[in-house]
Amino acid sequence: MNADYLINSAKQTSETLYREHDADQVERLLYRIQLLEGHIRVLVNHIDNARDEIKNLQTELIAKDSK
Repeated sequence: MNADYLINSAKQTSETLYREHDADQVERLLYRIQLLEGHIRVLVNHIDNARDEIKNLQTELIAKDSK
């Protein structure tokens, strides 16, 4: 998964959902922004979890080297 995939997915979803309802461009863009914000939150959460895991592994390695 990359940035282009997420952006294009949000764009396609917003166009599909809001074309059917004859929504204006503002509503479509607001929806797209909300989708992208959600994706950013998920990605940041994954990054934070990965950082925590790295810290834990570093602590384990230091403890093993100390023995």
